[in-house]
Amino acid sequence: MPAVTIYDQFYVRINGALLAENQEVELSLESDDQDVFTIAKGFAGQTPSPKKVMASLTNVIPPAGFEFDAFQKQTDSEVVTAQFQSASTGKSLTSQGFIRRARIGAGVGRTASLSFEFHGGPGLFQ
Repeated sequence: MPAVTIYDQFYVRINGALLAENQEVELSLESDDQDVFTIAKGFAGQTPSPKKVMASLTNVIPPAGFEFDAFQKQTDSEVVTAQFQSASTGKSLTSQGFIRRARIGAGVGRTASLSFEFHGGPGLFQ
């Protein structure tokens, strides 16, 4: 029988404040690199483009209200600093950027949630 393993979690901080109500985070490094094709070589490589960190986050909304007001940050186009930290290794990726696609969801038998995206400069886990 294989050994039981404990797997990692990630913590998110925005402007230094821990998002304690965060339920889900998806982090990606995105770019618009272009494939280069030639008649003789076929696929010849790629033309690099700028990179950005993009994160989708979902937080529950406690009765006291938002712990992070994504609607205000998006409305004001405020630059925020986001940090994504591994709980087990302590390594983190930090990026400065903007909040986009702020939205609220609620329904019967479901906890109210605040979802939003973060779009920022590239970073590496260090």
